[in-house]
Amino acid sequence: MDFVVSYVAKCSSEGLQSHFTAFVEFTKNAINSLRPSSFLFLLRILEVYVKRSSAKERALHRKELQDTTQKVLELCISVAGKTLSWERKGT
Repeated sequence: MDFVVSYVAKCSSEGLQSHFTAFVEFTKNAINSLRPSSFLFLLRILEVYVKRSSAKERALHRKELQDTTQKVLELCISVAGKTLSWERKGT
């Protein structure tokens, strides 16, 4: 996951735009196959991608980015909630 963050951080805006479909597919596959502890890495990748992409590109793909980000945030919140529930039961 660190590799993907580094790659996205160093990729040009045009490069990000040309790989948008692959990026979305990677994100969707990662949502279904990663361990819950990796969802924060996925959120970090999305953050870097959105910051590095151009405003024009974000406008073109806004809906897909919003849907993907919402899914990742929901997963992160779910993991955090389960962790808090587990800690309460343990005390």
